[in-house]
Amino acid sequence: MEAVLPLRISGEWSEHDLRRASMLIFSIDHFLKAESNIVLNLICRPDEIDIVKSALSADRVKINIVNEIDLIPELKKFPNVGGWYKQQLLKLASHQIVSDEEILILDADLFCCREFSTSDFFVDGKLFADWEARSIHSDWWNQSSKVLGVDANLDMYGLKPTPAILVKSVCEKLQEYLTNKYGACWEYLLGNLGWTEFTIYNLFCDKIGATHNIYKDKNWMFDNKKSLRSYDSFSSRESFDRPNWPRNSFIENKNGYFMVCNSNTRIEPLEIWQKIAPLVSGEPKLFGKKWS
Repeated sequence: MEAVLPLRISGEWSEHDLRRASMLIFSIDHFLKAESNIVLNLICRPDEIDIVKSALSADRVKINIVNEIDLIPELKKFPNVGGWYKQQLLKLASHQIVSDEEILILDADLFCCREFSTSDFFVDGKLFADWEARSIHSDWWNQSSKVLGVDANLDMYGLKPTPAILVKSVCEKLQEYLTNKYGACWEYLLGNLGWTEFTIYNLFCDKIGATHNIYKDKNWMFDNKKSLRSYDSFSSRESFDRPNWPRNSFIENKNGYFMVCNSNTRIEPLEIWQKIAPLVSGEPKLFGKKWS
């Protein structure tokens, strides 16, 4: 299993994402089991590659930096597309740069909080997945259903956003399907916004009958207290300020492998790190130096 992280380090909410990525890489290095290894593909804007390359380092994670234009040349035709949509498209297209069948999709505002190997995300030949009611984001599901020409099935559960695991062969089939349908897959999606990456991917899995063959379902995940996302993530200043955050995330056998430290809260990485630091040994590196 390879990992993918689209990374933009300037503009919008991205001004602190270099530090966030440094924390994420440190956490994976810290908690990756001794017998395991992982390739992390960082997908960057061409003008930011040199900065990222010189700034981020890892002891055990193998970092591979990819030019987003090499991955999706059509991005040059849509310079005004927002970073959120660009990030999603890069995740869908990441199957083109990985060799493994399973792709661990990450965002910079995640922090690994427990020991893992990628084999831990499989049980009985099926992948872990986090689920939520599709009706929560019905607009995303409806728009993606229009793109694919299928029913949104809003009464069902669907894949939650990052962290998540995509399957390379399914992504390939999705790209082929959209290319046959619209003539140019990425160009069509860039010109017809409203979809999201996981809704369009999940609906396509449904269409080809693959969802329940690939992923453990909601009931199994809940009954067995399994998840990719820590239940102790935060999405607001109030949830960040909880007395026990983030201590509960690091308790052995707690749910989830990655805390979501939501960047939309505008809480700076150094403030987040100050609460995490007492719970782990070592600290992130930036530009090859300690940064606390």
